[in-house]
Amino acid sequence: MYEVVCVGAGLSGCVCAYLLAKAGVSVGLIEKKLFPRTKICGGGLSEKACQLIGEIVDLDKIPGRRISGSYLCFKNEHLCHVSKKICGYSVRRDDLDYALLNAAKSQACDIYMPAEVINIQEKNSKVTITLKDGNQIESKFLIIAEGTTGNLHKQVGYSGNHEWTMALEVDVFPKTFPRVFYNNTVFDFGFFKKGYGWIFPKDDRINMGAYFYYSPRIHLSQIKALELFVKEFQWANDGKIGKIKGFPLPYRIDYPAFNTNRTLLVGDVTGSAENLFGQGLYYAFLTSQLATETLIGSLNNASLDSYTRKLKSKILSQIRVSRVMARHFYHHQCFGYYNMARNKLMNSFYSNLIQGRITQKKALVYTIISLPFFFLSPYFEDIDFSEINRCRDKAMKPVSVTNSRIDIGKSELGVGC
Repeated sequence: MYEVVCVGAGLSGCVCAYLLAKAGVSVGLIEKKLFPRTKICGGGLSEKACQLIGEIVDLDKIPGRRISGSYLCFKNEHLCHVSKKICGYSVRRDDLDYALLNAAKSQACDIYMPAEVINIQEKNSKVTITLKDGNQIESKFLIIAEGTTGNLHKQVGYSGNHEWTMALEVDVFPKTFPRVFYNNTVFDFGFFKKGYGWIFPKDDRINMGAYFYYSPRIHLSQIKALELFVKEFQWANDGKIGKIKGFPLPYRIDYPAFNTNRTLLVGDVTGSAENLFGQGLYYAFLTSQLATETLIGSLNNASLDSYTRKLKSKILSQIRVSRVMARHFYHHQCFGYYNMARNKLMNSFYSNLIQGRITQKKALVYTIISLPFFFLSPYFEDIDFSEINRCRDKAMKPVSVTNSRIDIGKSELGVGC
């Protein structure tokens, strides 16, 4: 019998397994798919997410790119560049998940893969997990990390309001990697209704996508909008364009409790994805840390009930605030971009939020307090040709900008690194 079993070897499950095994707890990790496996995700890691997993995996060894700056625009116009104190990564989720799985293995965690769980039974002194092949695994405690659309947690009594939103992505393989995107991302806050478009550079591709702050299902118009977004860039049309794929993100999950006597939920199944930026990786890591701390205490006969209290007070309360900010921002996108994203005062608040220096609540409070000084604050200016050259390395070749649009032609493509 294990002390703890984790069902689901995504980010949250692997981090829980690693942290618990490192603390000397006997851990089993169950995953229904064979790794490495394809995982649909933009793969953007903010600075605060990198800080949480920096001691678990070496991000420099995972294929991807270190991000040092971001371009902001509205319908690919009125471009500005933000680079101050930015440090993040853009990776593929299958590579990141595989690295975290190997980290769990390094701590002597037992891996069951591929192994599909079909039944969970919670008893007074243990949890019995039945696999599809008929084998049973017993554990004192169980972590359920099955993602947004899983249903296993319902077998042990979890229920409540469950809403999700959607995102779209497509991988583009340019013939030659545009240098302007070596270490920069792009966020377009006007191309998509009630959402934003992104461009994330990877090691061998560029991931493009759209996040919708509240869209329970994907509409044909949203797919067409992403197709048009891709067509805005010459390097994308000259290269190979993959298939557009959609994936769900939690919008709101309101359960009375996120633990029972011997089980607890972590990751997306708790609704731990903030709604303003659609960022889920950072909060998924946070739930894993919180679950680990609770379980280590529970092995000494403490209750799991503190997990729900801490999850709601430390994480889900921030998520609720992000829903309020997202609703106001995306219902007034033009105003939000030109008066908030491009406003240096407001931009600093939300940059600090992304980097983990302030919380969602503080970002909202700072915004309200700053309203009297709002229109007196300076704004970012549109980037011109020389501005782009100045903010990139000397090896960057010219980038043509017409009416402040990103428009990288064939002759401006650099050699991939």
